[in-house]
Amino acid sequence: MESIYRGKIANRKSNVFQLLAAADKYEVLDLKNISEDMIFNEITIENAIQTLINTDKYSATKVLDKILVFIALNLSIIDIISGTELKKFIVEKPDLVMKLYETISERSFLSNCENNCKNKNYIYGNL
Repeated sequence: MESIYRGKIANRKSNVFQLLAAADKYEVLDLKNISEDMIFNEITIENAIQTLINTDKYSATKVLDKILVFIALNLSIIDIISGTELKKFIVEKPDLVMKLYETISERSFLSNCENNCKNKNYIYGNL
């Protein structure tokens, strides 16, 4: 409760997802934003998929989107995951797999097009 009143988080690594859960449940936006920022600051290639799974449990779209882009930009993450762990992720979280695929596809298209297209309107449309 101290985190809610003071806007500070002690012992960051051990309870950040608990705080995110409480912030989401009680709609404490400042604490939710702090928790999401902390989660993203602690992300590594080794923990990205598990962090994605843990974050998906809450309405934390800001950090979820950042993690998806992080994974899309660091596809070597897929090589680090064991076959069993990857299969479990695909079977148990097909919605996340689809979001990840969409993020990778979007990033790949934009990257290829930026490198190969002279007309930026082709990439972004006539916004």
